[in-house]
Amino acid sequence: MTIKHDFAWGDTRGIRQIFKRHTTFEVNMPQDLSKFGYPPHEGSAVLIEEIRKLVLDLTGHEYKHILITNGATHALNAYVSAKKSSDIKSLVTRNLYFSFYPKIAENHGLEHTFRSPEFDGIVYSTELGIVDSPSNPQGILTGDKGREHNIVWDAAYHTPTYCGIWKDNKLVCPNIRPRHEAMVGSLNKLTGVNGLRIGWLATDNYNLYRAAFFYVEADLCGVSAPSQDYAVNILKTMDLQAFYVESKALLDNNRTELDRLSYLFGGQPIFPYGMFALFEVDSGIRSLFRKAGVHVMDGKSVGDVERDSIRINLANSNNDTKRMVDDVIKADKS
Repeated sequence: MTIKHDFAWGDTRGIRQIFKRHTTFEVNMPQDLSKFGYPPHEGSAVLIEEIRKLVLDLTGHEYKHILITNGATHALNAYVSAKKSSDIKSLVTRNLYFSFYPKIAENHGLEHTFRSPEFDGIVYSTELGIVDSPSNPQGILTGDKGREHNIVWDAAYHTPTYCGIWKDNKLVCPNIRPRHEAMVGSLNKLTGVNGLRIGWLATDNYNLYRAAFFYVEADLCGVSAPSQDYAVNILKTMDLQAFYVESKALLDNNRTELDRLSYLFGGQPIFPYGMFALFEVDSGIRSLFRKAGVHVMDGKSVGDVERDSIRINLANSNNDTKRMVDDVIKADKS
């Protein structure tokens, strides 16, 4: 198949275009490289304080300890490494999940197990749990359920772009959060600059923070100093509220555009939160998408193993999404 429309992996191409319109900071290699020696292994102090303010704004909670990581996936690995012991046997997630969760479990010698889509963070003493909210791929929000112990909140999509609501004339995240002892986030997903590779682990538990720090120190010897410097400049210069409003509108417009294909999917709903649509399909729909040159992710790679399904990325530009939908409809009529 010749790929004309890439809607498979979670690259936030459309959000990245919006980001470029909302910052004056240019990501160019600085002339003075002398300041970029080895970074502090916990992250630069300036970036940690900027992330602390950002997380407070996103969650309403000021975490005592923040560790800079190489993206949210690295932060999840740091959490699992920090919590791993001879008593821990498995890593529990929802039954539909981010495709790297099984690999995170494997990295640390754990079995990957899963609960229902409504997995609320209740785990046994031999388990660690990841509660992603909004979830990937379904966009489920998980509230104050379960218990904190052995639970990490994957909050990569907990930004007003992906789950925003209007409150007091401001676009904010809903006050819905799972109980957790640590949360991880992603500046890459927040800004759409996926290649920045800046994430964090936040917790009030000092011992957990220290154990995660030792993992990051041994694994990376510190996160890229230029990336951290870029991140600081982005957070200091960017009008985040204006960016959130426009980037959320992009996702909502793409949902509306994709709804033009609802006749193919039997009226299956498109999730209002997160950045994906998941549809049960048959061989005819798969063939139609191939005919239109549309590359999508197989639902089995995100845990949807009991049926035939596809996951569609909603974070491409509105124009790209419209062209993709137009080509699918055209292929269906030909």
